Amino acid sequence: MNESGKVKNIGHYFEKVLDLAPTDQELSDIYEREFPHLYRVVDNFIKDNELEEVEIADFGGGNGAVIHHLKENSEFSDRFRVTCIDSNQELLDDNTTADVKILSDLTQYDGEELFDIVIMRYVLQFNNKGEQFKILENIHRALKNDGIFLNWHVSVENEDHKERFLTLLASDEINPKLNRPNSYWDTMEDIFALKVEAGFDTEIVDFYSSVLHTTLKLKYNLSEEEDREIQEFLGEYNYINCALTVSKKLSEL
Repeated sequence: MNESGKVKNIGHYFEKVLDLAPTDQELSDIYEREFPHLYRVVDNFIKDNELEEVEIADFGGGNGAVIHHLKENSEFSDRFRVTCIDSNQELLDDNTTADVKILSDLTQYDGEELFDIVIMRYVLQFNNKGEQFKILENIHRALKNDGIFLNWHVSVENEDHKERFLTLLASDEINPKLNRPNSYWDTMEDIFALKVEAGFDTEIVDFYSSVLHTTLKLKYNLSEEEDREIQEFLGEYNYINCALTVSKKLSEL
């Protein structure tokens, strides 16, 4: 694993701010703090390759929030042609940033267009390992040979951390409000190995760990008692690792 870029732990920052956050908007503002890395990577890629037209695919981009930020901050937004692929028609209907909108399960997407840049943000963890591989295969096929795949992903530290998360977030054992039956929590090494299997060479652009319990409290509208139960259950694993990675094709599959 090639960990390039600045590595930091900002868990204490998340905990301090989220304890004071009265609305989900503050949580959203914190969540978006990593976007500058996206702008930098995209703009440098366009400059280095002297692209006059840039075909971008937003896998699982839904309402277009990521592309909205990118268009507002990229030096080359006038060169973008954006295709959003998502399985949620309601979110696609709200998307005003994409030039093309395609309703498709990401595991089934079979479009013929090739893209310079593919972007996917926090999608893989809501799919099991087999589905993750199918999504990565489809991205590999959709990416031009000299293109880049930018992916935000969350991961756990080790097998004990994984078991704790699966119990909390993929079952009703602790709190049914948090249950996503199809979620798959893996380590960073797991996802890197899966990307190699799918034909990608991957580097970390930015990596950090963030406190989890307050995020869950806000996201799932948990009571103080529910929050305490989750904190006690998580114990030392009261955090999640987050990374923005950039991948290039190793080979044609």
